[in-house]
Amino acid sequence: PLATARLARAVRSLDLRATFRAVAASEIRCDVVGCAGDTLTTVAHARGIAELAGGRYVELDAAGGHVRMLVEPSAFAAVG
Repeated sequence: PLATARLARAVRSLDLRATFRAVAASEIRCDVVGCAGDTLTTVAHARGIAELAGGRYVELDAAGGHVRMLVEPSAFAAVG
């Protein structure tokens, strides 16, 4: 648990805005998938990432929260 907490704090301190802007500038197509049940990467976070990266935001109503792609892989695979 302590190592997980340290990792979470380190990840939360990352500022990836310049990276997402670089993705947008390079015109790489990207989709950012959000899920209303995700309390770690919220819908607001996912929408902000999509905007910065110049990508399409897609929202799923899937079980599993942050690990929805593991819990409901068919819902995640249908995005595209």
